[in-house]
Amino acid sequence: MRSEWHRLIGAMAAECYARFPRFIGNEADPLPTDELEVASREHTFWVLIDNALVFRRHILAPLNVPVASFSAGDSLSRGLNLVDWRRLSPRANAAEIIPGANHLHIIGDRLFYARLNIHMNGLSKHV
Repeated sequence: MRSEWHRLIGAMAAECYARFPRFIGNEADPLPTDELEVASREHTFWVLIDNALVFRRHILAPLNVPVASFSAGDSLSRGLNLVDWRRLSPRANAAEIIPGANHLHIIGDRLFYARLNIHMNGLSKHV
C-alpha cells in the first residue's frame, strides 16, 4: 500500500499534513501494515483518513433536519475534533458517547447499533 499512502499524504493540505503525525501518534494500537486487503486494518485506516480528507472539501450548511450524532469514547479521550451538529441543525442532538469504542471500531459496536435503532425508530414515527 506504499503508493496509496504516498498519494494520500501528497493530497493533504498543509493543515492536515501538520496534524497527521499527531493523529497517528495518538493511535493506541500499533499502526497496521497488513496491506490492501479490503477487510484489513491498514485498508480500514487508509479509508478512514481518505474519507476525512474528502469530508474536509465539503462546506457544511445549516439544515432543519434531524441529526443523531455518535462519538467513540476513545475519540473524546484523545481530543479528536468532532463536528457539533447542533450548530447546523436545530433538530440535532448532542453526540451520544459510545464508551469503550474507538473511531475504527464504533461501527461494529452493539451499543452503537442499539442507540441508532432507537433514533431510526423515532424518525419512522414522523414519516
